[in-house]
Amino acid sequence: MVFNNSSRLTYNSPQETVQNAQIAIAIVTGDRASREIWLNQTTGAINGLKPNTTVMEFSTLTPSWCQELAREINQHNCNFLDAPVVGSRPQAEASQLIYLVGGQAYILNQQRPKFCI
Repeated sequence: MVFNNSSRLTYNSPQETVQNAQIAIAIVTGDRASREIWLNQTTGAINGLKPNTTVMEFSTLTPSWCQELAREINQHNCNFLDAPVVGSRPQAEASQLIYLVGGQAYILNQQRPKFCI
């Protein structure tokens, strides 16, 4: 099950979660978990993305996986920002996380207000 904290909705898969999203955000424990939620053949979120969706990957991932994921996302006519966060629970609760964002500048500029929470 996937849980969306902002709307308190529960979905059965990452694919179902992103089907109506304009922005898809993931933060998981590493490459393996990220690959599973995005590229799983049956339930992967990439299969539910609509064109022009912006994907923001907040997980700390290896550069090679980020590059591969960015290519996959772009092949689905979507935008990708790699944005691992610095901080832990106290910083998150105080809205003081630091984002290390990589991606196309114009996409970042479009999404910049989402980083100011």
